[in-house]
Amino acid sequence: MPAVIHNRQYFRLNLNGEIMLTSVSAFSDGYFSVDGLDGEEYITLDKIRELFSEDVLCVKPSDNETVSFGALGKARCKTVYDVLKEEKIKEIENELLRLQNKPDALETARQAYLNYLMLPTEQNKEKLRFAYKAVPEHQRMYLGDMDTRDRDYIRILYTDDKREV
Repeated sequence: MPAVIHNRQYFRLNLNGEIMLTSVSAFSDGYFSVDGLDGEEYITLDKIRELFSEDVLCVKPSDNETVSFGALGKARCKTVYDVLKEEKIKEIENELLRLQNKPDALETARQAYLNYLMLPTEQNKEKLRFAYKAVPEHQRMYLGDMDTRDRDYIRILYTDDKREV
Protein backbone atom coordinates (compact mmCIF):
# COMPACT_ATOMS: atom_id res chain seq x y z
CA MET A 1 0.00 0.00 0.00
CA PRO A 2 1.41 3.48 -0.84
CA ALA A 3 2.32 5.82 1.99
CA VAL A 4 -0.43 7.64 3.85
CA ILE A 5 -0.08 11.35 3.36
CA HIS A 6 -3.39 12.49 4.69
CA ASN A 7 -5.32 11.52 7.78
CA ARG A 8 -8.45 13.39 9.00
CA GLN A 9 -10.85 13.00 11.88
CA TYR A 10 -14.56 12.50 11.20
CA PHE A 11 -17.47 11.05 13.07
CA ARG A 12 -19.04 7.73 12.30
CA LEU A 13 -22.03 5.82 13.49
CA ASN A 14 -21.14 2.41 14.89
CA LEU A 15 -23.33 -0.68 14.89
CA ASN A 16 -24.80 0.25 18.29
CA GLY A 17 -26.03 3.60 16.95
CA GLU A 18 -23.32 5.47 18.84
CA ILE A 19 -21.41 8.40 17.30
CA MET A 20 -17.65 7.87 17.49
CA LEU A 21 -14.63 9.92 16.50
CA THR A 22 -12.84 8.05 13.72
CA SER A 23 -9.89 8.52 11.43
CA VAL A 24 -10.10 8.48 7.64
CA SER A 25 -6.77 7.86 5.91
CA ALA A 26 -6.19 8.55 2.23
CA PHE A 27 -3.62 6.69 0.16
CA SER A 28 -1.97 7.92 -3.02
CA ASP A 29 -3.38 5.00 -5.03
CA GLY A 30 -6.90 6.35 -4.51
CA TYR A 31 -8.00 4.08 -1.68
CA PHE A 32 -9.08 5.03 1.83
CA SER A 33 -9.29 3.32 5.18
CA VAL A 34 -11.77 4.22 7.91
CA ASP A 35 -10.82 3.18 11.43
CA GLY A 36 -13.35 0.88 13.03
CA LEU A 37 -15.38 0.39 9.83
CA ASP A 38 -16.74 -3.14 9.83
CA GLY A 39 -16.11 -5.17 6.71
CA GLU A 40 -13.86 -3.71 4.05
CA GLU A 41 -10.32 -2.68 4.96
CA TYR A 42 -9.67 -0.40 1.95
CA ILE A 43 -12.45 1.49 0.20
CA THR A 44 -12.86 3.79 -2.81
CA LEU A 45 -13.95 7.41 -3.05
CA ASP A 46 -17.37 6.21 -4.23
CA LYS A 47 -17.71 4.15 -1.05
CA ILE A 48 -16.73 7.24 1.02
CA ARG A 49 -19.52 9.19 -0.74
CA GLU A 50 -21.93 6.34 -0.01
CA LEU A 51 -20.96 6.30 3.69
CA PHE A 52 -21.64 10.04 3.91
CA SER A 53 -25.00 9.70 2.13
CA GLU A 54 -26.01 6.86 4.49
CA ASP A 55 -24.89 8.94 7.52
CA VAL A 56 -22.39 6.26 8.54
CA LEU A 57 -19.79 9.02 8.22
CA CYS A 58 -20.81 12.50 9.24
CA VAL A 59 -19.16 15.89 9.46
CA LYS A 60 -20.44 16.76 12.90
CA PRO A 61 -22.73 15.39 15.57
CA SER A 62 -26.02 17.13 16.25
CA ASP A 63 -26.37 19.56 19.14
CA ASN A 64 -26.32 17.81 22.51
CA GLU A 65 -25.53 14.43 20.93
CA THR A 66 -23.14 12.23 22.88
CA VAL A 67 -19.91 11.27 21.13
CA SER A 68 -17.61 8.46 22.16
CA PHE A 69 -13.87 9.14 22.14
CA GLY A 70 -12.98 5.51 22.80
CA ALA A 71 -10.93 4.96 25.96
CA LEU A 72 -11.00 8.72 26.68
CA GLY A 73 -14.70 8.63 27.42
CA LYS A 74 -17.82 10.32 26.11
CA ALA A 75 -18.85 13.94 25.74
CA ARG A 76 -21.98 15.84 24.85
CA CYS A 77 -21.26 18.09 21.86
CA LYS A 78 -22.25 21.62 20.99
CA THR A 79 -22.02 22.55 17.30
CA VAL A 80 -19.25 25.05 16.71
CA TYR A 81 -19.43 25.38 12.93
CA ASP A 82 -21.40 23.79 10.19
CA VAL A 83 -19.91 22.27 7.04
CA LEU A 84 -22.11 20.57 4.48
CA LYS A 85 -21.40 16.95 3.59
CA GLU A 86 -20.96 17.89 -0.07
CA GLU A 87 -18.23 20.37 0.89
CA LYS A 88 -16.42 17.75 2.99
CA ILE A 89 -16.57 15.31 0.07
CA LYS A 90 -15.03 18.03 -2.14
CA GLU A 91 -12.29 18.39 0.46
CA ILE A 92 -11.61 14.64 0.40
CA GLU A 93 -11.50 14.68 -3.42
CA ASN A 94 -8.97 17.54 -3.30
CA GLU A 95 -6.84 15.71 -0.76
CA LEU A 96 -6.72 12.73 -3.06
CA LEU A 97 -5.60 14.95 -5.96
CA ARG A 98 -2.80 16.38 -3.78
CA LEU A 99 -1.73 12.87 -2.80
CA GLN A 100 -1.45 12.03 -6.49
CA ASN A 101 0.58 15.21 -7.20
CA LYS A 102 -2.23 16.66 -9.31
CA PRO A 103 -3.50 20.24 -9.01
CA ASP A 104 -6.34 20.44 -6.52
CA ALA A 105 -9.21 22.95 -6.50
CA LEU A 106 -7.25 25.54 -4.50
CA GLU A 107 -4.30 25.47 -6.92
CA THR A 108 -6.66 25.61 -9.90
CA ALA A 109 -8.51 28.62 -8.40
CA ARG A 110 -5.24 30.43 -7.65
CA GLN A 111 -4.07 29.87 -11.23
CA ALA A 112 -7.42 31.09 -12.62
CA TYR A 113 -7.10 34.16 -10.39
CA LEU A 114 -3.61 34.95 -11.74
CA ASN A 115 -4.82 34.38 -15.31
CA TYR A 116 -7.68 36.82 -14.71
CA LEU A 117 -5.35 39.44 -13.23
CA MET A 118 -3.04 39.18 -16.26
CA LEU A 119 -5.92 39.24 -18.75
CA PRO A 120 -9.22 40.41 -17.18
CA THR A 121 -11.65 39.13 -19.82
CA GLU A 122 -15.17 37.80 -19.26
CA GLN A 123 -13.98 34.36 -20.34
CA ASN A 124 -11.22 34.36 -17.69
CA LYS A 125 -13.70 35.68 -15.12
CA GLU A 126 -16.02 32.73 -15.81
CA LYS A 127 -13.10 30.31 -15.52
CA LEU A 128 -12.27 31.93 -12.19
CA ARG A 129 -15.91 31.63 -11.06
CA PHE A 130 -15.99 27.93 -11.95
CA ALA A 131 -12.65 27.29 -10.20
CA TYR A 132 -13.67 29.30 -7.10
CA LYS A 133 -16.93 27.36 -6.71
CA ALA A 134 -15.00 24.06 -6.95
CA VAL A 135 -13.09 24.94 -3.77
CA PRO A 136 -14.84 23.62 -0.65
CA GLU A 137 -16.62 26.58 0.92
CA HIS A 138 -14.87 26.21 4.28
CA GLN A 139 -11.45 26.27 2.55
CA ARG A 140 -11.97 29.33 0.34
CA MET A 141 -10.46 31.55 3.02
CA TYR A 142 -7.10 29.88 2.28
CA LEU A 143 -6.98 31.21 -1.29
CA GLY A 144 -5.38 34.45 -0.15
CA ASP A 145 -3.18 35.33 2.80
CA MET A 146 -4.19 35.67 6.46
CA ASP A 147 -5.34 39.24 5.99
CA THR A 148 -7.09 39.13 2.63
CA ARG A 149 -8.43 35.56 2.62
CA ASP A 150 -10.65 35.25 -0.48
CA ARG A 151 -11.86 38.86 -0.52
CA ASP A 152 -10.28 39.69 -3.88
CA TYR A 153 -11.93 36.65 -5.47
CA ILE A 154 -15.29 37.84 -4.10
CA ARG A 155 -14.62 41.40 -5.29
CA ILE A 156 -13.89 40.18 -8.82
CA LEU A 157 -16.75 37.70 -9.02
CA TYR A 158 -19.54 39.41 -7.15
CA THR A 159 -18.97 43.20 -7.24
CA ASP A 160 -18.14 45.92 -9.74
CA ASP A 161 -15.39 47.34 -7.53
CA LYS A 162 -12.04 47.97 -9.17
CA ARG A 163 -8.82 46.77 -7.64
CA GLU A 164 -6.60 49.42 -6.10
CA VAL A 165 -2.92 48.79 -6.71
